[in-house]
Amino acid sequence: MGERLNLIDAHGRTVNYARISLTDRCNYRCLYCMPERGVESIPHSQIISYEEVLFLVGWMFRAGIRKARFTGGEPFVRKGLIPFLHRVNETVPDMKIALTTNGSLLKKYAEEIRALRLAGINISLDTLNDEKFSMITRGGMLSEVLLGIDAIADFGIPIKMNVVLIRGFNDEEIPDMLDYASNRGILLRLIEFMPLDNEVWAKGRYISSFEVVEKLSKLADWTPVALKNEDSSPIGPAKYYANESTAQRIGIISAVSSHYCESCNRLRVNSSGMLRPCLFSNSSLDLRPALISRNSEELFKIFTSALNMKPKIGVKQSMDESRHMVQIGG
Repeated sequence: MGERLNLIDAHGRTVNYARISLTDRCNYRCLYCMPERGVESIPHSQIISYEEVLFLVGWMFRAGIRKARFTGGEPFVRKGLIPFLHRVNETVPDMKIALTTNGSLLKKYAEEIRALRLAGINISLDTLNDEKFSMITRGGMLSEVLLGIDAIADFGIPIKMNVVLIRGFNDEEIPDMLDYASNRGILLRLIEFMPLDNEVWAKGRYISSFEVVEKLSKLADWTPVALKNEDSSPIGPAKYYANESTAQRIGIISAVSSHYCESCNRLRVNSSGMLRPCLFSNSSLDLRPALISRNSEELFKIFTSALNMKPKIGVKQSMDESRHMVQIGG
């Protein structure tokens, strides 16, 4: 690799986590992720190949990245996902590998998932109501996701249930979601509705984390807890609370009302190989030529530039009708 990359950005934050989108395609059309008409898919020739991703992950690990989360779109719609993940495990055995999925294909691949060494699975599930689920996913079947969760719940893989809170849609379901998560040993995480797309976001539908905490306090006594990784760094962007009676934990991700930039430890790679220093920034750097040529020195230069581009705090969140979450990468 040549000179070892110092994975500390210009503001002193250690970057050891990468989110890598394997596809921009998805079998759902979730309201907050893409417009009803869908988005134009990236041609297959422009999607990063598994071989390129494998090279990238190996290089990242040598450079200091210790966790890689594979996202989409929906990663399970990409052919060959399971064999690819086995190759990652074999090639970079000490890299923590995680997935983010809509859960619709978990049951189909359950036994194959059991054989993988996954550090975690995040499942996007915004409602436990069949009709509302079909509406927000534009045709998805809630039963498929629930059966998928049940199929993997006893594998010993940490599961997080990610819920984007939308006022008037699912905010009254919080008690039911808490019960569902508790009964299955799942960590529930409530996420503020982010203003990424002006076709779907509305200020009146937004619920702040402060209001969420207030809602929780009416249900039970919840105490803030500091969950840490093995290296004592915070576990992700969520603030966690524990139920004093049951010890159940819940995470709240305040992506809008209270930036977690000071502890940001991640970079993002979308499915066409563009490296994004920040979710809310339009800035990106093209990794694809370096991946195709297996040029470690060029990767070093690009990652150094990306680290220097990471903002200290809060890139102003501006809605962009040409930018949808499915294109950014999960």
